[in-house]
Amino acid sequence: HSLYKIVSSFLTVVALSLNTNLVIPFEKTLEIDPGYEGALNNLGVFASNKKDYPKAIGYWEKLLAKNPNNLDALKNCASVLFYTNQPQKALEYYERALKISP
Repeated sequence: HSLYKIVSSFLTVVALSLNTNLVIPFEKTLEIDPGYEGALNNLGVFASNKKDYPKAIGYWEKLLAKNPNNLDALKNCASVLFYTNQPQKALEYYERALKISP
């Protein structure tokens, strides 16, 4: 399991620096460890970049169900909610994030 987490972290850096879509390795990571936060967050980012906002929010909400204090997921979800004209829901996520990191 830890090897997949290391590989997943490495692929994140590569994908973000090259703006490359590496969804499949992250999905494979979730097959091995369904609750792996890094993969859930990154899949949310990739979905958001493709403008598939419901899918992105779904990944972040799965992550937040596992770890309600994941700051990245809270901020990412809030940003997408705000961008998609859901300011009240976005505010709830921003407020949760502020409680964790003022």
